[in-house]
Amino acid sequence: MIASSSKSIGGKVNMNHDEASLLKDIVRLEAEVSQLKLQRQQDYANLIHAAQSAKAAKNGFLTNMSHELRTPLTAIIGFAELLSDQHFGKLNERQYTYVREIYNAGHQLLSLVKDILDLAKAESGSQTLNVSEVNIEDLLTKSLSMVRERATRHLQKLEINLDTTTQGLVIKADEIKLKQVMFNLLTNAVKFTPDGGSISLIAGRQGDVVSVCVSDSGIGIKKEDLPRIFDVFEQIDDSQNRIIPGTGLGLALTKRLVELHGGEITAVSEGAGQGCAISFTIPVDVSASRNGEASASVRSVGTVD
Repeated sequence: MIASSSKSIGGKVNMNHDEASLLKDIVRLEAEVSQLKLQRQQDYANLIHAAQSAKAAKNGFLTNMSHELRTPLTAIIGFAELLSDQHFGKLNERQYTYVREIYNAGHQLLSLVKDILDLAKAESGSQTLNVSEVNIEDLLTKSLSMVRERATRHLQKLEINLDTTTQGLVIKADEIKLKQVMFNLLTNAVKFTPDGGSISLIAGRQGDVVSVCVSDSGIGIKKEDLPRIFDVFEQIDDSQNRIIPGTGLGLALTKRLVELHGGEITAVSEGAGQGCAISFTIPVDVSASRNGEASASVRSVGTVD
């Protein structure tokens, strides 16, 4: 052993050449390890900074682009509406069809621009909650009525099943953003449900949270694709989805709005052709649940009658 070759002289340890060399190597290696650790920490910090800078640049670009597109799109929609109302003269059937296509396409693009703006705000952390008192029963009932006409055109059956715990229940949340969540989920269900299918809305209170589920008898999702449906610009690539137009923003934005409320969202499907159920939970009182978080993200705006 090394220790056996060392000699003690006057209380001091006298090491031979090999031991001294080994000690130097150990000290050198420890210094190199420490340096490598510092370098890795610095590299990691640089990567985080680069990722944050890239994200900020992307969000800034999307925000600026969206603002730049809004003005001409609004003008296109406005003029198309004037033309379709025949304020500038009578249109023949073919002209009227083209003008309505311009009008509808303009609205679709404007909706896309709005989603991009909202998503950029959510990802940058600049989106805030305007918390007010919200009657959850009224909100869910009105949300369902927003898609009723479209569902009726496709002979789809709409069902609503509200647990007794939601009757007259008033929660503290951002009403506008909750309506957007419900509209996205319900329109998504209508879009991917064949004619004659069914869509149901179920809700109930479970302790300090409200649980909402939108299920349908639609085309379903393969189990391996489920983890990706909330990703930005993600569209599941199968024959059914390819023929149904979409941007891949709706569910991504929905997820971020639910999380902004301190909630969670999940999707369940038994596979292609087996329908889909998307459920989310949010606190009954968003302000209380986010008490430890940045106060700037939650702003109270009073009550809603």
